[in-house]
Amino acid sequence: MPSMTTLFAGVARSVINPPLGIRRAGIRIFTDPIQAIESDLTATVLVLSDGNIRLAIAALDLGLMSMSEMAELRSRIAGAIDAPTSHVMVNLSHTHSSPAFPDFIPEPEEQMILKRQYRDSVFEATAAPRGRTVADFWAKFPKHPLIRRLESSASTISRESRSPRSSVTAVTLS
Repeated sequence: MPSMTTLFAGVARSVINPPLGIRRAGIRIFTDPIQAIESDLTATVLVLSDGNIRLAIAALDLGLMSMSEMAELRSRIAGAIDAPTSHVMVNLSHTHSSPAFPDFIPEPEEQMILKRQYRDSVFEATAAPRGRTVADFWAKFPKHPLIRRLESSASTISRESRSPRSSVTAVTLS
């Protein structure tokens, strides 16, 4: 029987609602400014590690992002988990309720300022929720007092939530 490797998993989610007044992504339709937030847009990152290899899967409620912006986001996440960029996958939900980032659709300067600020806040929320890297959550949880042992299985699950706008869960499977 092969030996089992421990798998560490950490999940972080942050709310990435755009500021009111920023224009939604679109060329002909869906270009009107955002006037209200009906449902939260989120950035969720799952980090997996076997103790040697780390990878991240990120899901963002965004519609459009340029290739250069995507490369920057993947690089930031890779840096946060100390892994190569090739170990980071980012998925966009293609929602029409979000703005495009500034590299995608040129806009008047006041809109470009809003878009750059929004892009920067989304990148920060994705790579370092609440000022900590995603990797901090799974790397530190095995010794964290919030961990509770599940007697019915060989796994450990812990949840940390200091803010209603973001939460983190860490799981250790062995």
